[in-house]
Amino acid sequence: MVKVIPRTKPLEARRIIEVFSSGPKLEILRLLLTKGPLSASEIARELKVKISTVMEHLDKLLECGLVTYDYVIERGRVIRKFKIAHSRIILEIDLARYLNVPSEEYLMRQALRYLNLKYAQSSIPLKPSVKDVAETLNIDINEAIPVTEYLISNEELTLNYVVNKIISMLNIKQRVALEELRKSIKAHRYWIIRAIKVLEEKGECILENNIVRRVVSLEEHEKKD
Repeated sequence: MVKVIPRTKPLEARRIIEVFSSGPKLEILRLLLTKGPLSASEIARELKVKISTVMEHLDKLLECGLVTYDYVIERGRVIRKFKIAHSRIILEIDLARYLNVPSEEYLMRQALRYLNLKYAQSSIPLKPSVKDVAETLNIDINEAIPVTEYLISNEELTLNYVVNKIISMLNIKQRVALEELRKSIKAHRYWIIRAIKVLEEKGECILENNIVRRVVSLEEHEKKD
């Protein structure tokens, strides 16, 4: 499979180039290319490193799309098996754009600022456009390109933002209709549903008959008593 990084995605190109400059990440890629799919613990054993170190590298490889995974059942346990996502990569680099991509920290700050402004002014969209990011942040198009790319490639940022908004609302109002929640949170329905699923998996809320209900923990019950 071939992965093509167009010149309009300088942030993704930089992430991939940084991976290729990292010895440990290259070792993981070589291992997955020859022996994959492998679990994180299997990779750690092969490379004789801590599993926490392997997971840090895998997170970066997943982030830039070089590695993917499948869930498999082994000995009654569900585990993730990592594998190479693309065996060929084509980079199209616009040097001016590439050299002017800001740091990840700056992009994260701008992305959070965008989410805060969209929440305050209108609604968080399913997928931000370069034009919308430029207008919302009052920056030029060239500066908006990497910020938009950061938002799209880091879905967890938007998801966690919406999760925290829902938690805040459920702390005040323990039962709320799904449609009322969507209007109050000011985010696309996609983000609302995904955030609710995250909270359900954590045991913090339940969605039944389009009603979202906060789950009160045993500790909170005891405090009330």
